[in-house]
Amino acid sequence: TINYEEHIQPLWSLERTAADPLDPVQNQSCISCHAAVDDMGVAQVPTAQLDLSAMASSDEPDHLTSYRELLFQDNEQENVGGVIIDRLVQATDDNGNPLFQTDAEGNQILDSAGDPIPVLTSVPINALMRPAGALASAQFFAPFDAAGSHPAWLSDAELRLISEWLDIGAQY
Repeated sequence: TINYEEHIQPLWSLERTAADPLDPVQNQSCISCHAAVDDMGVAQVPTAQLDLSAMASSDEPDHLTSYRELLFQDNEQENVGGVIIDRLVQATDDNGNPLFQTDAEGNQILDSAGDPIPVLTSVPINALMRPAGALASAQFFAPFDAAGSHPAWLSDAELRLISEWLDIGAQY
């Protein structure tokens, strides 16, 4: 049996040595970049919008944040004055025209300056992993390929463990 909390989550916090031309031996973990706070405890948008923290998820408290981030659709986030919030953009119709708030009769609602109020919507981010298996999770594995952004950051054994976990349904 492979379960997320015991076997997969520890991979994200494992200290690793990474080659860096400016610092030949640099110890880091996945969560050193993929976390909602930096090393100084300051709020940040996790790199690639992927939080691999081992905290309880705000979406499902019985799951870790990283599990939800990897396997469920999420919203893009941004840092506004030190607070991490879902990024909102103006909604559009099927023809790409901007949408504005309307009243019950279909008339535009105007703000105090007389301008129409835009309809805002969050920006969805698709899950990187699929419980349908490793082959369905190619987007997660791509950065670890030789030409990817994280080549050799996870060992072959670690990648195999993740693959097998996905192949058996990504149990929590």
